[in-house]
Amino acid sequence: GWDPINVLRRIRWCRREFAGGKDFLAHAFDTRPTVIHPALDLKRRLRCPLVVDWGDWWGRGGAIQLRRPLWLNLLFEPVETWYEERFKLDADWLTCVSEPLCARAIQLGISRDRITVVPNPSDPHETRVLDRATCRRKLGLDPDRFYAIFSGYVLYDLGTVFDAMRALA
Repeated sequence: GWDPINVLRRIRWCRREFAGGKDFLAHAFDTRPTVIHPALDLKRRLRCPLVVDWGDWWGRGGAIQLRRPLWLNLLFEPVETWYEERFKLDADWLTCVSEPLCARAIQLGISRDRITVVPNPSDPHETRVLDRATCRRKLGLDPDRFYAIFSGYVLYDLGTVFDAMRALA
């Protein structure tokens, strides 16, 4: 995400690994500093196209509003929003995970003909439930135990997870 030392290390690594050649494509999943700065450096140095994925709404009006403490949110929101919006404009092509993000990109000035919407691939009508006993056997899990799992990318909803775990206990 935001580590400036990591930004410099990634740029140095990219310069070493992609020192020459042709027919490159720079691809960035989102536009946080550790991703976008090395990708922009590749685009500039190798004169290659840049494709940026927009997978979530982090800045103004998005997930940043869920961060606590509030003072940190107020301090960080302009920076998060600037990175989220500004560097999408440098993309030669943009993929968005949803129509609302596509609409936001268009509002930023990105032409619709440079955007592809790639929605999340889960189709509830096509999803089939696997046999629980078979899955537990394959994973080496006790067939008679109860398991509760949390899988998350950001932790501002961790309080809700802990409340749910206490209720389950």
